[in-house]
Amino acid sequence: MNAPAIQNHSPEVSIHDGKAVTTSLAVAHYFQKTHDNVLKKIRSVIAECEEEYRLVNFNETSYTRGNPNGGVGISTPMFELTRDAFVLIVMGFTGKKALQWKIDYINAFNKMEAALSGATQVANSISQEEKDAYNINALVTHYMVMFDAWRYQIEPALRKIESPIAGRLQDRFKDGYIFLKNVEKSLNSKLLPGQSARIR
Repeated sequence: MNAPAIQNHSPEVSIHDGKAVTTSLAVAHYFQKTHDNVLKKIRSVIAECEEEYRLVNFNETSYTRGNPNGGVGISTPMFELTRDAFVLIVMGFTGKKALQWKIDYINAFNKMEAALSGATQVANSISQEEKDAYNINALVTHYMVMFDAWRYQIEPALRKIESPIAGRLQDRFKDGYIFLKNVEKSLNSKLLPGQSARIR
């Protein structure tokens, strides 16, 4: 049996629906098999799998290939395969270079899954905008408690004793409230869809 030729391209792994996947077409191309033979192998493996496992790891789809007679392309069956599905399909592939090609493909899955994991961590991390919005909202809440204490207790007491600072502080509290609400509105408007005011 002749050894396959040396590969001059990389394994094809991409992200789809939050999972690292390859396709039956990419596997056939990379391992220098006909797509029909890879599809037969997939269908024979699927026949032995439980339905839940099949639904998670094998997604039957299609691609459009060129029409040898010209005109409209031909819709052709294809499978998207998770790492687990890929391993099941190619474990029987043999040949001098097949082992290295399997390793290369698994490494490609590893890289894509690491990138996916990193993207998830970034999505789950708290942005500065979320922290700023949380802090300003908390500050407004605390300010309102102090403002209410001023309006209903401290200011009336100061006016009773005719303190000259009652009027000046009243203006400061009112101005402070206006500025604080403007900052609150500005910082909350910077939150992107899916973000919320939070610190953890």
